[in-house]
Amino acid sequence: MSGHFFLQSPTLRTRLLDIQAKVAPIQGWVSDQAGMVLYQLTRFYAPTGTVVELGSWKGRSTVWLAHAVKDRGAGRVFAVDTWKGTQNGGPDEQTCQAYD
Repeated sequence: MSGHFFLQSPTLRTRLLDIQAKVAPIQGWVSDQAGMVLYQLTRFYAPTGTVVELGSWKGRSTVWLAHAVKDRGAGRVFAVDTWKGTQNGGPDEQTCQAYD
């Protein structure tokens, strides 16, 4: 999907850039463009405000989802990750300390 998939008002564009700045320091795989599409799908097109994300790792995509649900005005985000895909088979101590 291209970043031009959705019509963007100046207000929406400003909001997306604000979220992009918050997401920037978070390590993860979702690109800014994909995050913007994810935000818009969740905020404007999802049939419910409840979102379950499987495979959230450090939460880069979770931040996009959470802002969409918040801006939607109702809902919750549940983020789950087993970390079984990581090199050591579980969360490392440094990652866990970052969330204390």
